[in-house]
Amino acid sequence: MSRRDDSKRYYEKHKKRILQEARDRYANMTPEEKARLSERSKEKYRKNPEYRARIVAQATDRYYDNREKILSGRDKEASSQYGRDYRVKNRDAMLTIRREIEATDECKLKRHAQYIVIKALKLGELVRPDVCEDCATRCSVEVYHDSYDEDKLVDVRWLCRSCARSRALLKPHR
Repeated sequence: MSRRDDSKRYYEKHKKRILQEARDRYANMTPEEKARLSERSKEKYRKNPEYRARIVAQATDRYYDNREKILSGRDKEASSQYGRDYRVKNRDAMLTIRREIEATDECKLKRHAQYIVIKALKLGELVRPDVCEDCATRCSVEVYHDSYDEDKLVDVRWLCRSCARSRALLKPHR
């Protein structure tokens, strides 16, 4: 038995107490200590792709475990109306933000790549499969570019949404 297995077993046995102690410690922290802890966590998230992937997987699992509870408690019509009202009220600010994002070179490269792929699909140079290349799930697949270099725009992967998001999270942040 390795030391790691022992610590995992100990954690599973005492999980409730350990988590409660951590919550209590956090509740007793000053705002400055909480801010420092938050910054350390963000830095770890930015620098460590494995940690980032683990956090995303945990959040995804938590969402799917609680999905019914979340969706059943939500008033869809009220939520939709709130979104419509917000977009009408803040239309100018949202358009300004959208224009700023679309003016970046990275966004222009992505739009150009999308255009090239759509053109290749229409001409029959590319064929959209119905199976994800990574997990082999039969689903509606998305185009995923590993690189936006001009000579590699049609060298794409066909991935399901979750595999594409996982790959995007493993890319280093700029």
